[in-house]
Amino acid sequence: MPLYDIALDPATGDLPTVSRFITGAELVVQRARIRLATFFGEWILDQFVGLPYLAWRAQKPPDLSGQAAVIIAELQATPGILRVSELSSSFNAETRTVTHAGTCVVQDGETVDGIAYAFVVSAGGNATPAVVGFYPSGMVRPW
Repeated sequence: MPLYDIALDPATGDLPTVSRFITGAELVVQRARIRLATFFGEWILDQFVGLPYLAWRAQKPPDLSGQAAVIIAELQATPGILRVSELSSSFNAETRTVTHAGTCVVQDGETVDGIAYAFVVSAGGNATPAVVGFYPSGMVRPW
């Protein structure tokens, strides 16, 4: 894996109008955000990559510990993340939103805390889960 990449806009995931290179913890966070935002079967080159959001949406009530285990495995498989030191999960029945929050330790020993990661379990109709993202504390959150 390269040790640098072009920074994506954290609010949209698109290339910004003015590009810049990122390294270190910021690069690891961007990689994790991309991994967590990928639906299972979405990537045409490998149909087994991604998280099973559609299957999770069908779970009533949601299996928070199972989801957390899959998310931890996905994060730990991200280049640059040494371990997920903490991950807590919650489900808001009123809004039908699952939230996973915790802390990761990245390769340079820096702790990235404030993982804010949420998706809608069931919004009615044919709505798909809305992945909010992976944002360390201190970064601007789009919500």
